[in-house]
Amino acid sequence: MPDTELDEGPGSFNHTKFLEDNFNTPDGVINLVAKHFVPPQRPAVAKWFTRGSVPGEWWPVLLYVIEREKGAPISTAAFTKEEGQDYVDSIFS
Repeated sequence: MPDTELDEGPGSFNHTKFLEDNFNTPDGVINLVAKHFVPPQRPAVAKWFTRGSVPGEWWPVLLYVIEREKGAPISTAAFTKEEGQDYVDSIFS
């Protein structure tokens, strides 16, 4: 597995930590997604863990299945590097 440190830069998201904390393994992703949808192929999911990234089209699916399992919306704040209000303001100005 790759280093699970956050990517460089403000607002970076730690995809690997998100996957490990919510699914543990590629098989965990596949098993949970399969309860609700047709799951992705295992080699593809293994690459998510290896590369530390998730394709954009799978984010809504992953968030949905986690929320269905937990019965409440999840927070992604623990996986995001915060840089304060100045950075947020610079994005939206």
